[in-house]
Amino acid sequence: MPHASLPILTIAFAMWLVALLARVQDQSWTSPSSIFALIWAAYIPTLLFFVDDAQVYVKGMIWILVSVLAVAAGSAIAGTISPGFASKSVVASPRTASLLTKLTVIGIFVGLLDAGWLFVARGVALGDIFSFKALMLVSAANRGEAYAGELETPVFERVAFTMIYLGTLYGGVLFKLSKRRSDKVIAIFALLVLILINTLHGSRFGSIYGGAFWLSAYLAATVALANPVRNTGSAFLIRFALAGILIVFVFSILTMTVRYELFADNPAARVGWAYMLSDPFGFIAAFGVWFNESGMHDSAPMYGARVFRRIAGLWGKSYPLYGPVDVGFNASNVYTIFRELIDDFTLWGSLEMLLFYGFAARMVFWRTTLRVSRVGLPLLAIAYIFAFTGVASSAFAYTTITAALIMFVASFLFLPPVSLPTAQRISSPAGAE
Repeated sequence: MPHASLPILTIAFAMWLVALLARVQDQSWTSPSSIFALIWAAYIPTLLFFVDDAQVYVKGMIWILVSVLAVAAGSAIAGTISPGFASKSVVASPRTASLLTKLTVIGIFVGLLDAGWLFVARGVALGDIFSFKALMLVSAANRGEAYAGELETPVFERVAFTMIYLGTLYGGVLFKLSKRRSDKVIAIFALLVLILINTLHGSRFGSIYGGAFWLSAYLAATVALANPVRNTGSAFLIRFALAGILIVFVFSILTMTVRYELFADNPAARVGWAYMLSDPFGFIAAFGVWFNESGMHDSAPMYGARVFRRIAGLWGKSYPLYGPVDVGFNASNVYTIFRELIDDFTLWGSLEMLLFYGFAARMVFWRTTLRVSRVGLPLLAIAYIFAFTGVASSAFAYTTITAALIMFVASFLFLPPVSLPTAQRISSPAGAE
């Protein structure tokens, strides 16, 4: 083992210990603080698959460890002032599951209409709409215009994006609430439609975010239905992690494959498998390189203009994307959420924001365990979304995504509670709970 690998592994092990302590305090591996630490404990060592000498990345990885500790500290503070977890016995509400099925179907319907429009707008004949070549042509054309700054998204498609992401969130909750096979198929299909739309746009981040949305909603629903004094076991965590790898990384690579396959016969434009497979792991390397060179030198704070980049653009605050940096095995212009937080709130201000995130996430985690809480579940889903998407960049930079999240939270003010006490269980159709 190279000598420089030891600090990286030590940092990852320290993060695993943080996750373990959070699990002990919160009685569950699904605690946001535990999930946050586990994600980075698993992600940081991936550097060692691609580089022989990881020394240049060590400072950045130490900073990520400090950031994980800040989240854990905020969670621990919240844990000391919130009431203890109380035992409960609940079942999923069939009425709520039925309503979520309808809401998820709306998102699917809008997504299919949007997909059809994207094909028609590129002049694809109806007879060719199911061909892989047509998929490649639409994806490459949309992505090419996006890179050139020529792609203007119509208002109706922005609305469609919002509804598609909203349907994906509902689908994640529905998959947990209902035991009907038809409902589970609908829940998964909502995610697949979102992946299709982002593939047609050549957007790998859209696929990553879509997978994170679905998984976060599912995980929040799991917490809402679980007995909080019984541990969510490591077996569940392993299954969930494998599903996350499949949904987030595999679909991201699939999107890039479709985008670049069109240029497979052009040596000058060809993008190899090595690039596509290593690309999702270049984000943390890019942060390590940047932090080693300039991360400790504070610049003027942007007060959220990076984390909420496109939303800030509505008020005339326009900031370009970061430029790419050579990380040795790849090049990346994505630097994880930590650079955006530092640029927005300064070095130490970013720790304060993460401390607050840990505090707020722990409070909504507790609220979600209460059957009477209405907005605990969607707020907890947002906390998980921040944790899952932080390995890349801020998902909240996009107006459509932020609008979908606001609508998701607001809708739970009107939906019935997702669970019923076991003693008050009402009759439901066969196969549903």
